[in-house]
Amino acid sequence: MRLEHMLGKAKHISGLYTMLDSALSTAKVINLQGSDEETVLARLLQDIGFFCPPAEEWSDNNQASYQLFDAAGKPTIVDYGRLGADYLRMLKFSKKICELVEPDILAMRHLMTIEPEHLQIYKDSPLISIWSVPLSDEEMGKYEADPLFKDKLQLRTWKAGIYTTNDDSPALSTYREMAIRNMTI
Repeated sequence: MRLEHMLGKAKHISGLYTMLDSALSTAKVINLQGSDEETVLARLLQDIGFFCPPAEEWSDNNQASYQLFDAAGKPTIVDYGRLGADYLRMLKFSKKICELVEPDILAMRHLMTIEPEHLQIYKDSPLISIWSVPLSDEEMGKYEADPLFKDKLQLRTWKAGIYTTNDDSPALSTYREMAIRNMTI
């Protein structure tokens, strides 16, 4: 199934629009703001982990190796950021794109830790049991020391906050050449 079809059907967590609408709208805005191609593509591909084939079909890992657990130690969801980043690595996307896609859940936990008011915004999300676990001081220090920290947090902030209802966002196919330029084929 084509990515555009899958993302076009999947509803964003708000339920108000699709994940494709969100990705295209945000990519358009950040592209117009002058973000580099890898950042624009990372936003477009940020949710690929929700839709890529099971890990067993393309890697030596199994799907269970991407499992996340809540604060009580109960299994919850698959770490779609890490799964998606590994899938993009297999497809030979640039290192930066993969590194920006990978920490989506960690970035949201960071956002929830430093701005707890986001908990209220996402209180009905099925992911809240993961997102609401505050980062430890050690996790916070390690995350903030990452050379791409600001880019990763900015990407998550854009994902959480930018969406326009205009239909004038370019089609996903518009980014094809950009994607090819940012793959190591």
